[in-house]
Amino acid sequence: MTHPNEHLIFFYNPCSGTIRKAWPGLTSVLSRFHPDSPLLATDPDPLSMKRMYGHLANQGVIPIALGGDGTLSLLINAFYPAVRTFGLVPVGTANVIAGELGIPSDPVAAVSSLAGASRRTIDLGRCDNTYFALCLGIGLDGYCIHSVSATVKKLAGKAAYGLSFASGLIAYREPVLEITVNGLTLRGYSLIVQNFRNYAGRFRFSSEVSSGDGCLHMVLFKKRSWGLSRLSFARQALGIFCRDIEIMPFDCLTVRSSGRMMTQIDGDASCIEPHVIETIPGAVEIIVP
Repeated sequence: MTHPNEHLIFFYNPCSGTIRKAWPGLTSVLSRFHPDSPLLATDPDPLSMKRMYGHLANQGVIPIALGGDGTLSLLINAFYPAVRTFGLVPVGTANVIAGELGIPSDPVAAVSSLAGASRRTIDLGRCDNTYFALCLGIGLDGYCIHSVSATVKKLAGKAAYGLSFASGLIAYREPVLEITVNGLTLRGYSLIVQNFRNYAGRFRFSSEVSSGDGCLHMVLFKKRSWGLSRLSFARQALGIFCRDIEIMPFDCLTVRSSGRMMTQIDGDASCIEPHVIETIPGAVEIIVP
């Protein structure tokens, strides 16, 4: 529930094919339940978002993402730490965060539930100066996200990631990663850092991950054979235990690479090659039903 000195501001991705399909219903329900709340377009660059909307941070605003995990991540990077409460209406491709937090998958129901909602505290991850709420991937995971074009994503939705993953299993040649974490030095070929339990929708690498447990979880694929490492990646995502995968919670880790690191952050391609990844416990609140 919002406090008297707080007001909601809705942000949408104007390039999203999903938002266009839901637009008539969204605008109707927004005018009904939140007629005084602004509806603003996002910019893909968090720095541009800060320049355009940074002045709102000290006005008691609660930014609401009309989109998916990437849109929420964009708002967090634009407004955090000045703003620590955010909302999410799932109009994205995978909508992993919304699914785990119990936010209605129907955008109209999600908007209408905001008025009487409570709040859930979650951790954040940080690499360099970029925050993430859901996950970070280096290696095969990052390659697959980089390989999905905006056009294919609009047309195919979730299937676009499946097609990219199938292609990456054959085409991608990952560099060696050296990970220093919890006093250990480990070598591997693909790294996923998770804050939420689910990955790419409904897949899970570990059932022990929780967004509010005060730590992040590392999933490191250690196979040297490129073919076997890809098989392990697919099997673990389907819940089949593999011995060549290291999974552990951590507060901070460092990563070095023998080549270019293909990175994704919260489901979007990133040019960042992170060297230090750390946890920010209890960083933000998300409005939930």
